[in-house]
Amino acid sequence: MTKDRLFTTKQVADAIGVSESSLKRWCDQGLVTTCRTGGGHRRIPQDAVVAFLRSSGHALVRPDVLQLPALPQRGTLRCETLRPVFLDAIIAADRAKCREVMLSLYLSGISVAAICDDLITPTMYRIGELWECGDVEVFQERRGCEMCEEVIGDLVKIIPSPASSAPLAIGATPEGDYYRIATKMVEATLKAAGFRAMNLGSSLPFSTLVASVEMLRPTLFWLSASFIVDHEKFVADYQEFQRQTSGLAAIAVGGQALTAPIRTRIVYATFGETMRHLDNYAQTLFAVQQRHDLPAASGVDISAAIETSHAEVSSAVSSRS
Repeated sequence: MTKDRLFTTKQVADAIGVSESSLKRWCDQGLVTTCRTGGGHRRIPQDAVVAFLRSSGHALVRPDVLQLPALPQRGTLRCETLRPVFLDAIIAADRAKCREVMLSLYLSGISVAAICDDLITPTMYRIGELWECGDVEVFQERRGCEMCEEVIGDLVKIIPSPASSAPLAIGATPEGDYYRIATKMVEATLKAAGFRAMNLGSSLPFSTLVASVEMLRPTLFWLSASFIVDHEKFVADYQEFQRQTSGLAAIAVGGQALTAPIRTRIVYATFGETMRHLDNYAQTLFAVQQRHDLPAASGVDISAAIETSHAEVSSAVSSRS
């Protein structure tokens, strides 16, 4: 639960068009998560309001009060129909419109994985095509990437935060890969799946990735590779990384640079071709981790339990495919 944007019960009641007494009753019933200020006053975090809106389908009468976009009727929005709007906004550097499109989709009940797969990925691919054809300038393409990262960050903020006991997921891009949008999408997808997702950044050497796994002991580690400088060095460094972290975490890999020939030479738990695939795997791993009561980040060797959970997850994911 993030506490950077807190609202009074009156503000939230006004925003969703109900009486303050009704809202307080929902808070008492645990339907709306609250926190307390230092003075003991009840406040409602923005991500808690979003969680309530998504789960209840309740109307949002005054979105401006909560610093959110207007909430359309559930089921009326589609990523595909808003993709041209999002593309134009990215090219025009209209951050407000980009944020409105992305958050409106999420508020309407569309999953984070679907937003990534059906809105962000095809839009950024299209911008790359336009740049290669000379229809957009280099600065527009770079500016669009920066803006897209910022708006994904806005989305991450309103996704309800998992409990401190939730399993930890960490990840990054390998050294030489500075493309950050993909790893930001992974962070958003895993947070929505119930993980405490921590994006370590871009262009990190494998030596520090080993240190991150050993020190933080995540349940899941992700590596997003959109660009690889030296294929042979990458494979050798990855193999050493996997050897040193074996049994400490499930490793999820993804990215267009991880071609089939490269994947045959490295060991990983899952290859996420899409964010939906990663979401499916992550939710299954989360359920297995909870069922076996595996520590979220205990700092102890849980190799046997991790291997057992991997087998269960692989079986469950395969049965769904």
